[in-house]
Amino acid sequence: RNPRRLIRAIEIVKHTGKPVPEAAGAPRYNALLVAIKKSDTELKKRIHARLCTRVKRGMVQEAKKLHASGVSWKRMEELGLEYKYLARHLQGTITKQEMIKTLDVKIYQYAKRQLTWFKKTPNVHWESERKKIERLIRVFLSA
Repeated sequence: RNPRRLIRAIEIVKHTGKPVPEAAGAPRYNALLVAIKKSDTELKKRIHARLCTRVKRGMVQEAKKLHASGVSWKRMEELGLEYKYLARHLQGTITKQEMIKTLDVKIYQYAKRQLTWFKKTPNVHWESERKKIERLIRVFLSA
């Protein structure tokens, strides 16, 4: 149902003379997939704490050095979420507090998108309690 993939598969077969390996199917390894569940409040708190730690450890100075080494403001905005708002702060278009507040929101939104993506992964055990996670691991390792 996907012409691009079909054409690519035909090209591979013609070139190698071998069938195209299946991308999906049975997993290669027996693995335990565990995801740690956090409440939205806890997630926001952890994101804010991590951001504050990064700012205290020199995130702004790192961005200044990057720009001083020749990276343009436009390029910095393309490098990623944090650099986008660091560049804006260093250019004076937003204050440090506005940068932190905006990054808190944007990083949380990104984390929520990641969670949505991971929730589509089959066979993941979503747990919030350490004891339950340890029990899952013990059972998995003894099997």
